Amino acid sequence: MPQHRILYLSTHQLVAYRWSRGVVHQEASFDSGGTGLPAFEAYLQQHRSSIFHLLANLAEEGFQLETIPFLQSTDRKSVIARKLSQLFYTTPYTAAQSLGYEKTRRKDENVLFTALTSATTLEPWIAAIEEARVALSGVYSLPFLGSALLRKLKIPDERCLLLTLQDQSIRETYFEKGALHFSRLSPLAHTSIGGIAQGFATEALKLHQYLLSQRLVARNQPIRAVIVSHPQALKAVEASCVNTDSLSYEIISTDHAASAIGLKSAPSDSHADTLFAHLLAQAAPAVQFAP
Repeated sequence: MPQHRILYLSTHQLVAYRWSRGVVHQEASFDSGGTGLPAFEAYLQQHRSSIFHLLANLAEEGFQLETIPFLQSTDRKSVIARKLSQLFYTTPYTAAQSLGYEKTRRKDENVLFTALTSATTLEPWIAAIEEARVALSGVYSLPFLGSALLRKLKIPDERCLLLTLQDQSIRETYFEKGALHFSRLSPLAHTSIGGIAQGFATEALKLHQYLLSQRLVARNQPIRAVIVSHPQALKAVEASCVNTDSLSYEIISTDHAASAIGLKSAPSDSHADTLFAHLLAQAAPAVQFAP
C-alpha cells in the first residue's frame, strides 16, 4: 500500500510528515525561499509512490456567509461558482460548504464561501508537485479539521471557539453545530509559557467581541472557548483564562487531545501541528481547495 505523507504549509515554510499506524513522523522542512524549493523537489522524487495531502495554515483566508435560493444540480453549482468568482477573484483556491437550509417555505440555503487568498504562497509548491507527477489528494485548510477535533473531544456545545497554537501564532476558529463559520490566525507576541497563556486569553476575548460585533452570536448567549495546550502550560493558561458570564473556558492538554484522536505520539510542545496532520491522514474534510 502507498504511504501517506502530509505537507503542512505555513507562510514561511513547508513541513513534510509521514503518517504510519497512528504515528506522525516529521521527515523534513523546506523554507519558502532560497534552497527550500529545490530540496522539496528532490524530496518528492524520493517518494513518488506516496499519496500526499497538502494542509495549509495561512493567515490569508477569506470567509463569507451568504444565503442562496433553493437550487439543485447544475443550477446550484453554477450559482456557487459565480459567487466564488465574485467574492475571491484573485485566487483559484476557493471552496464552499453548505450550512443547511432555512426552515421557511423557500428553503433558502446558507453557504460558507471560503478561499485561500494568497495564491502566490501556494503556487510554487503546487507547481513542484505537478512537475513531479505525484498523487495529491487535495489542498486543505487547517480550520476545517477543527470540527473533527471537537467531535473526537466530545465537545457538545452548539456554539464554541477553538484555539490552538500554530506556527508562533494562535489559530482561532468559531463553530456552530460542529460546522466552521469563521477563523483567523493571530501572531503571538511572546512565546514563553506566560506569553502563550496570556495570548490565549486575549485572543479568545477579541474573537468573542468580533463575533458579537458581526452579530454571529447574541450578547446574552454564553459561549465556551476550548483551548488545547501543552500539559506544562495548563496551570498558566487556566490562571490567565478567567470565566465570565458570557465566555467560559475548557482547557485541554495536547496529551489528552492526542489520545482522543488516536495519535500515539503526543506533541512534544504546545504546537498542535501534528494533531491536525493526524486528523487529515485519518479522514480528509469534505472541503478542499485544489482547482
